[in-house]
Amino acid sequence: MNHVNRRRLPVWLFAVVLSLAMGALAYPACARAVLPARPEPARLMTDLAGMLGRSAADDIESQLVLLWQDTGVQFAVVTVPDLGGDTIDNYSVRLFEAWGIGEAGKDNGLLLLIASKEREMKFETGYGLEGELPDSFLGKVIDQALVPKFKAGDPAAGIKASITMVSDR
Repeated sequence: MNHVNRRRLPVWLFAVVLSLAMGALAYPACARAVLPARPEPARLMTDLAGMLGRSAADDIESQLVLLWQDTGVQFAVVTVPDLGGDTIDNYSVRLFEAWGIGEAGKDNGLLLLIASKEREMKFETGYGLEGELPDSFLGKVIDQALVPKFKAGDPAAGIKASITMVSDR
């Protein structure tokens, strides 16, 4: 016969609630970092970390607009000061979706997220570009175009080189 001892039920429920609360405290990464608002007017180059000078950001914006016009790839580059305790994988997916990168129905969006404090960078692709721009290729873009230029202290050159690699693909 299945029955619950009614005197033990409140103790059991308290233990379950307490363990869930302790689990949430033990894993603060579950708390989501607040995403920055999408700039108005919308831009393809958004330097929230202040890594680039104004003219470099404008040059990159022009290069991204030309890429979009020539290939149909809506490539957005976003630098952030930090990830707010989140992982770059989670943050990039959430930012990609929240900002609506890519055109509706085409899934032609590509995001390059650069986190300054964590010194991490990641590409996020729309479903429509996964065959054209596979993770293996985008990994080469990071290794060959971005990392060497960032190490040399020239992030603008790294971003420009990554756009060139994507456009030449």
